[in-house]
Amino acid sequence: MLSIRKIFFWITLYMLFIQMLAPKLFKPADELGVFFILIIIGLDMVVNRQYTRYKNMFVVVGVLAFYAVYSLFLKFNTPKAILIDFVIESKPFVPFFIGYAIAPRYTHKECQILKATCIAIASVLPIIYFTGCTFVVIHHVVYIGSTAFICFITYIYCSIRSDGTISRRDFAIAMCILSVGLICTRSKYFGETVLAVFMLFFYRPGMFKKLRVKQVVILSLVVAAVLVVSWKKISFYFIDGTEGAFDTRSIQAFARPALLGGMFLILCDFPLFGTGLASYATYASSPDVNYSAVYAMYDLDKVFGLSEQFYEFICDIFYAELAQFGLVGIGLFIYFFVWIYQRLRLNLHDESHYMFVIGVLVIAYVMIENVGGTLFSQSGGLYLMMLLGTIIGKYRKTDKAERKAILQQEYK
Repeated sequence: MLSIRKIFFWITLYMLFIQMLAPKLFKPADELGVFFILIIIGLDMVVNRQYTRYKNMFVVVGVLAFYAVYSLFLKFNTPKAILIDFVIESKPFVPFFIGYAIAPRYTHKECQILKATCIAIASVLPIIYFTGCTFVVIHHVVYIGSTAFICFITYIYCSIRSDGTISRRDFAIAMCILSVGLICTRSKYFGETVLAVFMLFFYRPGMFKKLRVKQVVILSLVVAAVLVVSWKKISFYFIDGTEGAFDTRSIQAFARPALLGGMFLILCDFPLFGTGLASYATYASSPDVNYSAVYAMYDLDKVFGLSEQFYEFICDIFYAELAQFGLVGIGLFIYFFVWIYQRLRLNLHDESHYMFVIGVLVIAYVMIENVGGTLFSQSGGLYLMMLLGTIIGKYRKTDKAERKAILQQEYK
């Protein structure tokens, strides 16, 4: 039988390494990673006759295929653009479901290789930043933060011992890796760091099961701390725009709010299934592929940053593109992460609570980054979704009764 697990490890190593390379040095790096994953899936189904364990992936791809056909009838964009967007929207789910299907547990040697890779990458980041070196993709500080966080979360994952604990040495190294990302000086990263510190050092299983005054105060302080350190970026995205001060005469200051406002207008006019693929707030709806007719419908083609001539903010907020899928699609997107969380929390009772912590941090990081970007469909998001699938994949074959029994066990 073909060892899919071993091949999966090398794909994981590749996906980790390209965080430092994509997209500037090798633009299709993440697409190549997805291509490798598809090859693994094909081999697993043909050689090992493993068909059923990928059924969830086929369901999600089927839903996106429905939206692709639906989009062809609306004709807001060309078939080519719709096909490109179909591929883009499918990208995060393919790595997630292969991780979920295979659910590998890395050997000690493989964990050591991944940990050494994380240390090596984190060591290079400050050199790149302070020397201004641009021969790798970290041409923008955003990639320093995301690369550091991915290395941090991978290092923590590979440091969990058989008894569910993590050594002080590994904690110290992981925090050093996380600290390297602070040189990106991004407010969002500061907030994510606060959350990571809380979840690793202060969170305990069952801490918020019954909200008393103490728990409410702790939760409020954590949320307040995240908001305080992230406020600069929140203000930049939704209040000050790109000018540093709110100026009603500057059309550029309204690019991001206009994108979100257009989302709600679209949902009012196309409530069930939205405007379809390649129609709004995605790369495929930009002039780089073919400019969507939806922007003109809502006069967004006159907004600097969303126009056909100046379109740098078109795919700047992931959540805005949910307008393409309508309320049905938004509901399915929320259900997807609820479904993940239901399986993720089983780790609190069955394995190590650090597995739960890692999963929560991955979800939180992806959600926060999507406020001002499209990490969900980029190389960083693909890697994190694959890791998330790996964590909960252990429970792929458990039924509702078995999950209920696990939740009744004591916390680990």
